Amino acid sequence: MGKSNGMIEIITSLYFALFFILWMNCLVGNTYEIKKSKFPTALFSIALIILLVGLRWNTGTDWNSYKDLFDTITFDNFNDIRHFDIGYKFFNVLINSITSSYSFFLFMDSLVAIGLIYKALGKIDTNRLVSILFFFVGYCIAHYFGSNRRIIAIGFVFCGLVYIYKEKKAIAILFLIMAFLFHRSSIISFIALFVPRKRYSYKQYVLVLLFCFVVGYSGLLFSILDKILSVVSLPGSYIIKSAMHYIRYGAEESSFSHYILATCKRLIFVITMLYFERNCKNKSPVFAYFFNLYIISICGYFLTSKISIFQILTTYFAISEIILWGNVFKYSSKKNKEYLMLIFLFLGTIQVLNSFPMYKDLFIPYISTFSKTYRRMY
Repeated sequence: MGKSNGMIEIITSLYFALFFILWMNCLVGNTYEIKKSKFPTALFSIALIILLVGLRWNTGTDWNSYKDLFDTITFDNFNDIRHFDIGYKFFNVLINSITSSYSFFLFMDSLVAIGLIYKALGKIDTNRLVSILFFFVGYCIAHYFGSNRRIIAIGFVFCGLVYIYKEKKAIAILFLIMAFLFHRSSIISFIALFVPRKRYSYKQYVLVLLFCFVVGYSGLLFSILDKILSVVSLPGSYIIKSAMHYIRYGAEESSFSHYILATCKRLIFVITMLYFERNCKNKSPVFAYFFNLYIISICGYFLTSKISIFQILTTYFAISEIILWGNVFKYSSKKNKEYLMLIFLFLGTIQVLNSFPMYKDLFIPYISTFSKTYRRMY
């Protein structure tokens, strides 16, 4: 009964309503008539998401810690605050110097973070409406209703990935550095500079995924890293110290059933993408590079299964999937596009139902900055 009630709460929530609007926008916005009218359907979709994220109040995770930072940070105590990244601290001070309204800060945070995604999508060969749909169901609820600093880092990394593909490495590195200033974990994204653009065989992809699955679930990777850190002297930076701490004391894995379900979801995504991409009449060169990034994210998910906190690092690569879905849809036949829209409806529903973390009551009901409703945050 509890699970059933929880599902009904989600389906009747504002989050699910927005998902359906975005799905309908894909359906209608990709018609010849709407395209000919030049109605900014993609901008309309992204604006709805920005408003949902930016106008929330007492909704989402980590509410108190981020609000307390905004309320207390000044240039005088800037260097005394150690647990937040310098870029995010500066962003707080900048907005705070304009207004003390945390609602305004959240809106600007949302505008920057999601605006970067929209900017990057406009520079790559994909269907933006489909990409925005998958951005919302796959990443927005799970990440953009809590980690104010990491979402900006994700936006900068996403722009960096696009510019890496476009072979504008100087601009790409600048975006990756900006991401690092907002969240240190984004340093992992520099790996993208060395990801090949070539397409590998299905057998090679399967072997790599299988290897990472076995190594990850055995815990072998972290055992090796622990041994290396025990004998190698490394600079005592915050990043290294944090990594050492979590490797040695942060073992926290998901249940086997959750791990298998998450694995199956990713494999279903991969198989579906490959099937429809294979049947595209025109092959886009964009697919290979971003598919390799997505495979890296799955490998990373497998390898870090024994210490789940590290799995968040895979988000920087996994978000490449929104380009893949849009790219496949763009080059599919009219008949396959109809099939894909039905698949998107199914996959999107599953994604929304599984997007909420353990504390679902922090999200439902959605509370806006204009509401007088109070929710106890913890």
